Amino acid sequence: MAGKKGTRAVAPVQDVTQQPPGGWPVVQAGTQTAGFFFSWSVALRLSLALLLTLPILVLMLPLLLIETLLLAALILMTLKIYLNSFLLESDWYTKILLLSYKKILFSHSRPTARSHMLVEHLAPKRPLLTNYIAYALNIRVPLKSEEDFTGARAATAARGFSLS
Repeated sequence: MAGKKGTRAVAPVQDVTQQPPGGWPVVQAGTQTAGFFFSWSVALRLSLALLLTLPILVLMLPLLLIETLLLAALILMTLKIYLNSFLLESDWYTKILLLSYKKILFSHSRPTARSHMLVEHLAPKRPLLTNYIAYALNIRVPLKSEEDFTGARAATAARGFSLS
């Protein structure tokens, strides 16, 4: 196989159990590691392809930049027109704050027992940490930090918030 044109002889696999005196086993690299699939003809083809596409890229970059700037200007103008269409006496900070609260309130989903509070997420039975009520005599109630469910997702869903 070494006699054919364009082929290389592959070095035999070296024994990895050879140990130098007083050290770890040494693994020697074979002859086919670096540059085995890369030759000068491949490098020449890649450089020629780069030289041929470079003028096209140089011409396309300003067009891409202009297109991006026009798109950003269109988005900003739409946002400005929208923000100026309501609450005419207030500033943009108040309007953006109002829109964020609106998004939070309208995207809120009510947790259901079927999808958020599954039986397999119930915490094991144990005595709860309790505390005396300040205005009552000898009455102990569980602390607010005690959860019925395990895991952050189930615990937040049980409180009415969604992580997703």
